[in-house]
Amino acid sequence: MEKWHLESPLFSALTEQERRSLSAEMRSEVYQQGQSITVENAPSQAMYFVESGWVSIFSEQAGRKVILANLGPGSVLGEVDLLLDRPYSTAAEAASEAKLWSLNKSDLQELIAREPAIGIKLSLVLGSKVVQVTQYLAEYRLPEITFFAQLSRENVLGLAERLRIETYQRGDTICWLGEPGEAMYVIESGEVEVVLAAQSDELPMPLTEGDLLGEMALLTNKPHAATYRASSDVVLWALSRADFDELVAEFPMVRQALSRALSQHLGPEDRAMAEQCLGTIPLFADLPPDVVSSVGQRLVLQHYPQGEPVFSQGDPGDSLYIIEMGEVKLASETAAGESTVAWLEAGDFFGEMALLTGRTRSVKVQAMTDTNLWVLYKNDYDDLMVEHPAISVALGKVLSERLTAGFQEARPRATPTRMREIHLLAELAEAELEDVTRRLQPVEHEAGDILFSQGEAGDRMYFIESGQVEVRARTVGQRITLAQLGAGELVGEMALLSGKDRSATAQALTAVQLWALEKADFDELTLKHPRFVLAISRALSERLEATSVAEAPPVKPEKVVRSRPAVKPKRKPARPRATADLASNLQGAVAWLVGRSPGVKLRLAVVGFLLLWLCGITFPASVISSVPLEKNDLMAVFQTPVPEETPSAEMVPSLPVETPVPTDTPTPAETPVPAAPTDQGGGETVVNLAVVPTDTPTLVPPTSTPTPVPPAPTRPAPTPTPTAGALANVMGAPSAAPPEVRVFDTSGRPRDLAWAQHYYGAWVEFAQPAGGACMRVVELRERSGPSNIDVWVLDENGEPVPNMLLRFDWPGGEVQQPTNAEGKVGFALGPGSYIYDSEVGGPHTIQLVCDYPSDVARNFGMLAGTPHDHLDIVFQLMRTGP
Repeated sequence: MEKWHLESPLFSALTEQERRSLSAEMRSEVYQQGQSITVENAPSQAMYFVESGWVSIFSEQAGRKVILANLGPGSVLGEVDLLLDRPYSTAAEAASEAKLWSLNKSDLQELIAREPAIGIKLSLVLGSKVVQVTQYLAEYRLPEITFFAQLSRENVLGLAERLRIETYQRGDTICWLGEPGEAMYVIESGEVEVVLAAQSDELPMPLTEGDLLGEMALLTNKPHAATYRASSDVVLWALSRADFDELVAEFPMVRQALSRALSQHLGPEDRAMAEQCLGTIPLFADLPPDVVSSVGQRLVLQHYPQGEPVFSQGDPGDSLYIIEMGEVKLASETAAGESTVAWLEAGDFFGEMALLTGRTRSVKVQAMTDTNLWVLYKNDYDDLMVEHPAISVALGKVLSERLTAGFQEARPRATPTRMREIHLLAELAEAELEDVTRRLQPVEHEAGDILFSQGEAGDRMYFIESGQVEVRARTVGQRITLAQLGAGELVGEMALLSGKDRSATAQALTAVQLWALEKADFDELTLKHPRFVLAISRALSERLEATSVAEAPPVKPEKVVRSRPAVKPKRKPARPRATADLASNLQGAVAWLVGRSPGVKLRLAVVGFLLLWLCGITFPASVISSVPLEKNDLMAVFQTPVPEETPSAEMVPSLPVETPVPTDTPTPAETPVPAAPTDQGGGETVVNLAVVPTDTPTLVPPTSTPTPVPPAPTRPAPTPTPTAGALANVMGAPSAAPPEVRVFDTSGRPRDLAWAQHYYGAWVEFAQPAGGACMRVVELRERSGPSNIDVWVLDENGEPVPNMLLRFDWPGGEVQQPTNAEGKVGFALGPGSYIYDSEVGGPHTIQLVCDYPSDVARNFGMLAGTPHDHLDIVFQLMRTGP
């Protein structure tokens, strides 16, 4: 196939060699007049190029064939449907004998697998990643990367679907040292230079095809530890933070695969923090600052997702860990089961004995939240001892102290994450749980220890984290076991509720770990947090119900009595039925209570007291505390509220903006068309809407979907002043109101042109309609993200207009690009696109090249120092008369 058959705008970005490669995969086909080429809504299998003859494009509407266009030599059909892997949006048949060249789906997939640059360029022109590129990523590019080699096909495909294309020219900075990590990148082609902090002694190697960058900042929520700059023209696959969070929520193995394989040396800020933490570790506490700094340079950052084990009991001891962020649990496994040794959080350290003795791990450690750890490996520590003999002296000192005093575990601390594992506290709100947590104190007892004795004053209650506790009471001549309590339950709360002495004794049946809450803290919590009281009352009710079932006496069989003649009783004065029922119920309740054991009677009394506490004290106190009183005026509670004024129209938030999304109906070719027949035979009625094609594009019916709006700009730009003539066009004639332009910021809030000019210096030069019509700028949308301005073109009904030519001018040049099938064109903003970069220019002018007068969008570009904040534009055909 000749090169001239590929002059469609879709292939405009392809090189000569890439066009030849595409042509080589095509097959010649001949269709006779009336022969079907594609079927509407059938799966797309190929795209077609018309070499000679004519092809009718039509749609079935209400049983009638509606001809939409007639395509001649040089036209393309079915290309968008094939590239986006969706059914044909229209039907096509030969209007005369036609010679076509076809490119089927499988051949295109194989071609893009061999030459992915073709798929990438087609995606950039379409403004959407073609499905063949997604398949290339899932089958070839991603599985070759070490981090993803062990992932399942489903995991890799989920990642491939979320990657988007970004291109950078030589010298462009991809991300800066110290910037927040908002995306990770896979290098498709080109080379990236890595620039570390000035004080770093490392000389990193450049990154090339298949390497990752930005992944540690994304995983750990930390700033970038280096600046990444394009050493050549670079094509990247970008995964944004939002897409990453969505991906790992659906496929957790992706986070685990990355965290297991990734580590990096600390950045300057992290290293300074780590050196402070090293001063709290006995092994490094007495070392000179320069030695501590050397240790900090050897630390590496590693990330562990929630639930991921750091190491297991019995593993070789080869590293020391310092917790930078998150929480970990240390647990010991024995024949009797697992017991928690310690629960550590940010600033704590563990594993230091491995550096001292080299023995295997005596406990296992698991990340209880997403956790960042600073790690010092034993081989680095050994090298440091050679470089700095002071470390060897410190090691001998610490070993001597440990051998003399024995190893003591760090005192455990309560954390909200740890306390939420106690089911009584799991339902508390975050703020309530934090308030409870900070008041708890750790308590440990061996089997047989007495927690408290019957008759003692009640000064604290306990939450049981592990182990078992027996609660018993003594009555006259007997000892009664009231309950055996385990992990997640509470003990000792009754004395705090009643204010009386202990009514029972509590003894540890096994080694137990408890969290103690003092009476003063308990009283304060019950007044502040009614949900805390409800959690305790629920636990008491469950315990009472279980005890009542266990103590219920067996049912005795009724004694059979021989019947006797009935004796008619004397009539008593009648009493109201309700009174009789109440008396009967009370008598039954008293009889039931008399038959209960002392333990049940005691618990019923406590539950009654708790209900009285809730209804008489806690609930009223909560109601009063929730009412905003001024000057302690209690009567404010009973004052009649004053109706509030209805908010003005300016205060009413606008609804989300919806952007029409087009179908891909082809447009008429610009080649003269022979008269198309209107009668297809068989009595079938044909409505021929095809016209002789002109340069005016055919408008395509759309579907409508909401357009998401990104976050607000981070810094305002200075405001340039338009020229007097332009300002007159912006504001319109003195007697005429300027055309309405909808403006929205990244959070979706309505703004106006004054806001756009203040922040971006952007303004619109409004055109004078000709023949009652013109192309108006109707909407500006602020966006953070890729460095390209997106422009949509709509007809007067809000439907997208494909193949509409837009011109982009800037101080360095000019380019014209057509809209795609969705009525959209994206213009990449390269170097010099910052609005006020006076050295290289930057402001862009955007307008339509068409038969109608067009508004001109002036001074459009990116804000310097932001994540590519800019304004996207929507043009629409507006008519002011017939």
